[in-house]
Amino acid sequence: FFRVFLAVVFSWPVCSEMDVDCENFEEALTMLNKVLPNSTFVAMDLELTGINLGRFTEHKTGDTPTERYRRMRQVASAYGIIQVGLSVFQRISEESIQAWPFNFFVFPRSIKESVHCDFSPQFLLDADGIQFNRSHGMDFGRWISKGVTYVNDAMEKKLRRYFQSFNSSPSTENPSEAPTPTVKKRERVQLERESDIKTVNEVMAGVALFAEDPVLREHRLRDLNPFLAAAVHVLCEELHPELFMNVSTDPKTKRRTRVLIKLSKEELRKREEDSAREKAQKLHSMLGFRHVFNALRSCGKPIVVHNGLYDFMFVANSFHKELPEDLSDFKVLLTTLFPEKYDTKLIASHSRERYENTALCDLAKILEERKHLQVKCEPPFDRYCTEGCAAFHEAGYDAYITGLVFAHQIAEAGWPAIKGFANRLHLMRCLWQLHTGLREGSAPGLPPQPENDPPMVDPGCVVWWLHSFARELRTEDFREFLPKPPPELRIFYRWCDETSLFLEAKVEAK
Repeated sequence: FFRVFLAVVFSWPVCSEMDVDCENFEEALTMLNKVLPNSTFVAMDLELTGINLGRFTEHKTGDTPTERYRRMRQVASAYGIIQVGLSVFQRISEESIQAWPFNFFVFPRSIKESVHCDFSPQFLLDADGIQFNRSHGMDFGRWISKGVTYVNDAMEKKLRRYFQSFNSSPSTENPSEAPTPTVKKRERVQLERESDIKTVNEVMAGVALFAEDPVLREHRLRDLNPFLAAAVHVLCEELHPELFMNVSTDPKTKRRTRVLIKLSKEELRKREEDSAREKAQKLHSMLGFRHVFNALRSCGKPIVVHNGLYDFMFVANSFHKELPEDLSDFKVLLTTLFPEKYDTKLIASHSRERYENTALCDLAKILEERKHLQVKCEPPFDRYCTEGCAAFHEAGYDAYITGLVFAHQIAEAGWPAIKGFANRLHLMRCLWQLHTGLREGSAPGLPPQPENDPPMVDPGCVVWWLHSFARELRTEDFREFLPKPPPELRIFYRWCDETSLFLEAKVEAK
C-alpha cells in the first residue's frame, strides 16, 4: 500500500519485479533512470551462451595482455548474452548502503524495416555453457520468448534516420509526448520505363478527379507493385496534401490495399500526430536494452565488475559496435563508454592479507562475517537480501554480490586506496593486469594514449613456477605439503592452469 501511495502522490516509479523481460521492461527502465542519478556506483554481471571456442581460446600461462585480448575477442564476437545483471548502489551513510538489483533477460529480435534497416544478430550456443546455466535455474523459455530486444549503435542511427524520413521528430524518448510533426518532403521516384510512367499518370489522374469531387470521401487505388506504390505515395503527398493514404495488409494473402481519405486540416493534423506517436513508440520498442546501455554511459557512475573483462567485451560488442582488433583501440573504446571501472577480484588479489580466496562466493562469505555495512533493499528489490539466498550465476545476484563486495572493500581499505585500482581489470591466470585507462599524449595536442599494463606480481616478490603436478591438487594441498612460513613471509599461489601455478614469496615490511 505504501509503495502505491508513493507512486500516486509523489509520482515515484513502481517496479513490480526485479527480474525484467519485455513485459515489465518499461517500468524497470523508468525505475533505473530514477535511481541512477543519485547512485554511488553500479555493479554489473552477465550470463553468456558460452565462453569457450576450443583449445585456441584457452588461457595460457605465458599470455601477454595483447595475446589474451585477441583470444577473448574471438569468444565475445561469437557468443551471446542471456542475462545482464545491474545493481545500483547508493551510499546512505558511512555504515549503510541501499541497493536496487535488476536481472534483465535480453534476446535480440530481427528487424526488417527496409533494405537499409536489416538487423538479425547471430551467436553461438555452447552445450556445456547452456547446461551450466540450466543447472543454476536459468529459464531459457523466458529468455527466448520474452527477452528484451536490443540493437547496436549503428542500427540505432539507421533506425532513427529511417523513422525521421517520415517526419522530423518521431524519435522522442517519451512516445506518449510526441510533438506535432513536420512532414518532410520526400524526393520523387525516378521512373524510366514508359509503362511505369503511363501507369502512374493514370493513377494520379484518378486521384485528381477524386480530390475535386465534393461528395466522395474515399478512393481505393489500383494494385501496384512496391516501386510504383512508392512513386504514387510521394506524388500524393506533394500534390494533394489534404489526402491521407491508409495502407492495410491482408494477413492471409499479404496483399496491400491503399485507400485515399479526404481529411480536414484538423483531422489531418490529428492523423499526423497519431502517426508520429506510433512511429516513436515503435522506435522506442526496437531499441530495447539499448536504452539501458545509453543510460549507463550517460550517468557517469563507476561501473564495478568481478573478473569482468569478458563482461565489458560482451557489452561493448553486443550493444555498441564490433570489438576492434587491437588492444589499444579497445582501451580507447572502453574508456569512451565507461571512464571509471573497478574489478573486485583484482582489488582482492592485491589484498591477500585480507582475502585468502578471491572467488566471488568466497569473498561474499568473508565479508558477511565482518558485516561492515548495513544493506537496505526495498520491495521488490529485496529477494537477494533474504537470509540464505545464494543465487550465484544469476546475473542480477552476482551483480548484487559484486557491489556488496566493493562497498565492503571501500569500508575496509578506504576510498583513496581503492581509487588506485581504477580502470584496472583482472586477467585470469596471467602475470599481468589490464590497465584500460588513458594517459595524456606524449606532446601537446596529441590524443591520450592507453596506459601500460602493469604486472600482477608485487615488487620484491620471489617467484617459482610449479608445473606438471596432478590435476587433483588444490591450494590447500600445497599449504599442507610446504613448510609453514615464518610470520613475516607472505606466500601467494597464482594458478596458471590445472597443472601449474606461480608460487610468490614476499617478506612483509615491519
